[in-house]
Amino acid sequence: MNDAIALIVTGAVAKGPFHAGVLSVLAERAVPVASVVGTSAGALNAALFAAGAVTGRVKHAAHVAKEVWLDHASWSDIVSPSLGELLHGQVPFDAKRIRQMLAEAMARVMDSTEAPDQPPRADVHLRVIATDLLGHLKSEEGPDEPAQTTFERSFEFTAPDFVSSAGRARILDCATASATFPLLFAPSRIDGRAYIDGGAVNNAPVSYAIEPFSTRRLVVVSGQPAEMDAPASLGAVGLLPHIVDILINERLFRDLRAARKTNRKLTAVEQALSDPAVPEEVRAKVRAALDWQPLDILEIRPLSSLEGNALAGFGSRELRRAYFDEGIRRAEAVLRTPSA
Repeated sequence: MNDAIALIVTGAVAKGPFHAGVLSVLAERAVPVASVVGTSAGALNAALFAAGAVTGRVKHAAHVAKEVWLDHASWSDIVSPSLGELLHGQVPFDAKRIRQMLAEAMARVMDSTEAPDQPPRADVHLRVIATDLLGHLKSEEGPDEPAQTTFERSFEFTAPDFVSSAGRARILDCATASATFPLLFAPSRIDGRAYIDGGAVNNAPVSYAIEPFSTRRLVVVSGQPAEMDAPASLGAVGLLPHIVDILINERLFRDLRAARKTNRKLTAVEQALSDPAVPEEVRAKVRAALDWQPLDILEIRPLSSLEGNALAGFGSRELRRAYFDEGIRRAEAVLRTPSA
C-alpha cells in the first residue's frame, strides 16, 4: 500500500489562515503528502502545498501561504472592480486579484532557489473542485446508468503540470475558479464556461481523495468545529455567512459519516470471514469483490467556532493571525496524540 497521505482542505472563505497554520505544522513534521484535494479557499492552500510537494520545498510553500493570508488577504487585496459587470447591473468584482496573488505565491515556491526540505515528489496529484454554472451530463455507475446533469466539476493535475507554463496557468485558472465566491465575484471562465466557488456543490471533497488513489490515510483540515455554535443573528447581515458555514460543515459531516460507515462494515465483514469454517479461497474472493480497505482518517479542526463569521477575516489582519495561530495549536495537539 502507498504510505503517502491524502490531504483534504475544505472550504473556509476568510478562515483560510487556519488551514495555513495546519499546513505549516504538516510541513515541519514532514508528513508525506502526495494527494492534495481542495475547494474554495482550500483550493488556494491546496495548490500551494502541492507545489511545495512537487519541488520538495514544503516548508517554504507553507511559509508563503502564511504570508499571503496574513499580509495579502484584506478586502482591498482581493477585490478589484469589474466595470463591465457593474455597468450591466451584475456583480461588481472579479477574481483577477486572487489569481494574481496565487500566481505570485506559486512562482515563489516553484522558482525558488531555496534548497528542498523534503525529497521532491513526482507522484503528486492535485484536485480542485469548482461549480460549473451550465452543468454537464455524467453517469457514475457505467454505460447502463442514465446520465444526469451535475454542476460539480473536478480538475486534476499531476507534477508535470506544475513545471510547464501551460499547466501552471491552468492550475491557477481552476484554483481561482474554485475560490470565486458567488455574489461577491463575477464567475470565472475556463474553456469558455462559467464557474463559481466549488463550495456551492462540494465544500468537503473527501471522496476525491479516496477513489482514484491507493492511499487510505486521510488528513482532513477544516476551519469548522465538529459542534457549531448557533448564529447570533439570522438577519440580512448574519444569514449569508451562516449559510456558508452550513455548506462547509454539512458536506464534511456526511462524507466523514459515510467513511466511518464503510469502516464499520469492513470490520463486520472481516469478523465474519474470520470464522474457521470459511475457506481461505472464499475469504480472498469476498475481499477482492468488495475492494474495501479501512480508512485511516485524521481530522484537524478547531474545538469551538473561530471568532467572526466566514467573511470577517478579510477586514482584520489580527483576526487572520488568530486563525493561523489556532491552526498551529490544533495541528500540534492532534498530531501529538498516540493515534496520530
